[in-house]
Amino acid sequence: MKRNLYIFNPENDMALGCGRDSYNAPAWTLQFRHDLELLPAYVAEPGSLILVQDAIASQQWLNARGLDVEAVEAKQLHTLRDVAIKPWGWSMPLCKELAHAGVHESLLPTREQMMTVRELAHRRTSIAVHEAIRQECRREFSPIPVEIDSAEAVLEWSVRHPGCFIKTPWSGSGRGIYRAIDTGTLQFERWCRGAIARQGSVLCEVALDKVMDMALEFSCDKGMCEFVGYSVFKSDGQNQYGGGIVASVEHLHDIIAQQYPAIDEMTEAMRRVVERLIAPHYSGYLGVDKLLYRDGDKVEIDPCIEVNLRCTMGLVTSVLGQRHGMRGTFAIVPSAQATYPLTPLYKNTRHTATLIP
Repeated sequence: MKRNLYIFNPENDMALGCGRDSYNAPAWTLQFRHDLELLPAYVAEPGSLILVQDAIASQQWLNARGLDVEAVEAKQLHTLRDVAIKPWGWSMPLCKELAHAGVHESLLPTREQMMTVRELAHRRTSIAVHEAIRQECRREFSPIPVEIDSAEAVLEWSVRHPGCFIKTPWSGSGRGIYRAIDTGTLQFERWCRGAIARQGSVLCEVALDKVMDMALEFSCDKGMCEFVGYSVFKSDGQNQYGGGIVASVEHLHDIIAQQYPAIDEMTEAMRRVVERLIAPHYSGYLGVDKLLYRDGDKVEIDPCIEVNLRCTMGLVTSVLGQRHGMRGTFAIVPSAQATYPLTPLYKNTRHTATLIP
């Protein structure tokens, strides 16, 4: 039976965006990867492996918390054969990194598969999901995002939609997003021109009167899609992740259903859409971010803010609540602030994953 090998590579979205086989990640992302390298241990199935820098120290930490996961270092990867690699996310730079470490090519996606994954990870996938979910549910939802490849057209569009969001095609955790509240400024124009020059286009979305940030978490394998859980989280004005609720799937469902009673219909419809559009080309976890918003005296749903073609912090919070029975609010904070009443789930040099009771 194959064992799963988990890898925490949070720089994945930026690695996809670079469009090359190699990617020199910024120092802060490398620090983040190092500091939270054991976070996937909470998601991993018993008997799994996890890639770390110091196997001895990591194994002691895992054993002390009763997590049945084995720590391995990069120098051991060439010995692995009967494993399924489960990174935070897939990109060509990760494939090159693993191949350089001696991982057999049969365990890695092909270049053609990675090109398909990169295209699916493009934010224009949210447009296809919007259109598909409208057909599934036979009704209209929120305005569909617009992809624009001209800076002049973006500037014009943003004037007609005050406070809109402009997003680069590949970015994650709220990065690569510009809230257009300063249209007409040189700073905004430069950002738009730079984003289009680097990634070819941007996605433009109207601003909605937000009630709740939420997501549906899925797992794809062999062309099938399985619903894994809900995520209810906070984000700031630039859509950067600010922590999520850790609770059972049932409790998270009820929180959402209080605001949007049709969540069960939406969940199954989205599972079918993901199975049709994404599962034939991708294996692994993914999250579909959504937004509950006010429309007059009703609460409506934006069915797809974005598709995160990778593991997400929302998946982590869902598993912490459902499998590990934890309760509270998950957050990542500077380690200097990780003191009582915070409960460290994993603490390292600069970053600590915490549970706030």
